[in-house]
Amino acid sequence: YTHLLSLAIDKYAFVGYTSDLNREGILLWRHDVDFSVHRALRLAEIEREHGIASTFFFQMGGICYNVFESSILGIIKRITGLGHAIGLHFDPSLYQGKCKEAVLNKMVWEKTVLENLFETEIHTVSFHNPEYDDWLSMDAHTLCGMVNTYSRTFKENFGYFSDSNGYWRFESIESVLRSRKHSRLQILTHPAWWTAEPMPPRKRIQRCVEGRAKGCMGNYDIL
Repeated sequence: YTHLLSLAIDKYAFVGYTSDLNREGILLWRHDVDFSVHRALRLAEIEREHGIASTFFFQMGGICYNVFESSILGIIKRITGLGHAIGLHFDPSLYQGKCKEAVLNKMVWEKTVLENLFETEIHTVSFHNPEYDDWLSMDAHTLCGMVNTYSRTFKENFGYFSDSNGYWRFESIESVLRSRKHSRLQILTHPAWWTAEPMPPRKRIQRCVEGRAKGCMGNYDIL
């Protein structure tokens, strides 16, 4: 991860989603936190050591962490304290059966809850499982007062690369960074894939789940 950051810093200027996006040579680096807030903190620390800031997107209804737990909330506040931005990782499938207008109202509600909880403004939203119910077609630049990471702006003007499912889509990010063939880049990582030791993707998720189970039992024993 440090190696990739060093390459990126050498080739691009890191910017946030509310920056001037018409400039060339800019890079948006974001993290969708699906499984591990602890791994997110470690990446946030590494980035701070390299003098850069990115955006971390958190879920209200994630299955592997609860933003209302004091320990999890404390970690997220440590991430913001390192200078990183927080975004809403919105899962429309939580609201199955509702029309899109009603689901967008839920998006506003989640934004408001997280802003109050994290004590910071939220300016960006990313979709969790964006293929669900054709939410990728919601490609306006802003949704509910937040920059939409899947908007036309990024689809048409930015190269996009993600480590979804534990491998780079759609090219090796190292070769993309070295070539600098895109004048603007958006890179998505999922912190759970980034561990100190190599292991298969499923093993990495098992590590997150078992770590959470151990923490839950530890809390029970203390009580």
